[in-house]
Amino acid sequence: MADAVETNLEQNEGTENKQTNEQELFSGDYVRALRKEAEKYRKERNGYADTIKSILKVDDLDGLDGKVKAYTDSVQSELAAANNKVNDYIISQEIKRALGDNYTAAAVKLLDRSNIKVDDGKVSGLTEAIAQLEKDYPEVKKTKADKLADGTGNDKIGKDDNDTAVKNFRKALGLEDK
Repeated sequence: MADAVETNLEQNEGTENKQTNEQELFSGDYVRALRKEAEKYRKERNGYADTIKSILKVDDLDGLDGKVKAYTDSVQSELAAANNKVNDYIISQEIKRALGDNYTAAAVKLLDRSNIKVDDGKVSGLTEAIAQLEKDYPEVKKTKADKLADGTGNDKIGKDDNDTAVKNFRKALGLEDK
């Protein structure tokens, strides 16, 4: 049974080949119409090519892939450089905010920025860097000295001690009330 099916298939294929060979002959009008349509598409393609040449300001489109790749690479590198500048600015501002007035100007320069990263505008690694800075350079943190009224270290200025401070100041200048 299977042999009979294969024989029928082979016979049908032979008939189809004869039919396609007979249909390959086209009339002259049909060929001219095809050529005219192909010419229309060729002109349209050339128009697009001319438009692309004028936009890209090139004389020919040979090596266009290389030119587009070079342009894309340059745009990507400029974008990366701008992104790095923005991230550096964000990190600088976060450092200034985090350090505040409690640190000297040297602290900003001594701070290890290698592990400080910006991801979606959020800074990470800053607290660890500040902790390491305080460990390595404890002298960069400012110490707040007590404000003294008379310079002797005995009287601290406070809300209630204002009158005493003024009296001591006047006394030190020799301007005591008589």
